[in-house]
Amino acid sequence: MGYDGEVEIIGDIYVSSDKVTSYGKIETNNSSFISDNFYYNQNLIVSENTSLKLSAPNHAKGLMEAEDVFFKYDLAKNKMEFKSLFFDERNFIFPEYDLTDEFVIDYTEATRGEILDSKGNKLAANEEVMNLQIVPGEFNAERDLAKLAEMIDMSEEEITGLYTLSWAQPHYAMPIKNFREDERDLVLELIEIEGVTNGRSMERVYPFAEATAHLVGYIDEVTAQDLEDFDGYEQGDRLGVTGIEGLYEKELKGKKGLEVTQVKEDGTEKTIARTEPERGQDITLTIDANMQQKLYDVMKDDAGQAATIDPSTGKVLSLVSTPAYDPNTVTMGTSMCKKKRLDEFKEAGINASENRFRSTYSPGSTMK
Repeated sequence: MGYDGEVEIIGDIYVSSDKVTSYGKIETNNSSFISDNFYYNQNLIVSENTSLKLSAPNHAKGLMEAEDVFFKYDLAKNKMEFKSLFFDERNFIFPEYDLTDEFVIDYTEATRGEILDSKGNKLAANEEVMNLQIVPGEFNAERDLAKLAEMIDMSEEEITGLYTLSWAQPHYAMPIKNFREDERDLVLELIEIEGVTNGRSMERVYPFAEATAHLVGYIDEVTAQDLEDFDGYEQGDRLGVTGIEGLYEKELKGKKGLEVTQVKEDGTEKTIARTEPERGQDITLTIDANMQQKLYDVMKDDAGQAATIDPSTGKVLSLVSTPAYDPNTVTMGTSMCKKKRLDEFKEAGINASENRFRSTYSPGSTMK
């Protein structure tokens, strides 16, 4: 960090041919650089790997206290530089930093760990999906909206609400719904409609849908309350809400990558720090996905819960709660048919979002 202002040395300083010892402090631009030992090299006073403290309450950037700082003062140029030996995004201490510099921080999303059954089948997977999009300025709603709604199993109101959001522009491709690769033929038919297009992105999908919903859970965008309750998240991030996704959020989420760009007053840019994202851990369960699916199929129209356990090992092979919702409707898009089914359960006084295997029951008399 360069300082062009006057530098004042306060205290007793002893200068020999190879070493400078300070019993006071060095001040520049109202900042204090305090250390006990320096070494003297040609026209430089240097303190390296010391527990130097600095504070700058009068600086617009507001440098915070730091330790283990490399310090260099050029006697000939009357200029001081220093850098921290650690990185803290709250404390931008880098070489060649001027008070007029700005720093841009870009984060790279980490790949979320996947959830697997005992045989390696994916219960929560990261897949490349097809994104169905509408370009508002090119889409003829009067002619094509009803047809589109029927083809993608969404209401006309839901579709309209998505492509007329407050930030929408006539030329924007507004996301409507995601589709997996096995629905490719449908997507190819859909993009024949004028103003309908598609893209691709990575998305969280749940291959066994309702069968593992209460066990695996799902991820969703963080709320304002989440941002207050949990560290390391920002608006637009997603986290595990229920089930294994929520219980093992810390292990699954991974660590974001970071790139810090220094922008000089003349507009020149330089990348000064970069870390690569770290993939989250995979979680393997004792569940047998095929057994889980069969048990769900037997129970899906009733309210209840069931489990199968290997008597020789005690491992849980399936754990089902019914009725259930499809977590893909959160990450991929809504479905009128599935919403209707949930509404029918609700009218019957049954809550499909209730996880019944978390409840306790009196077991009854299994043997006398």
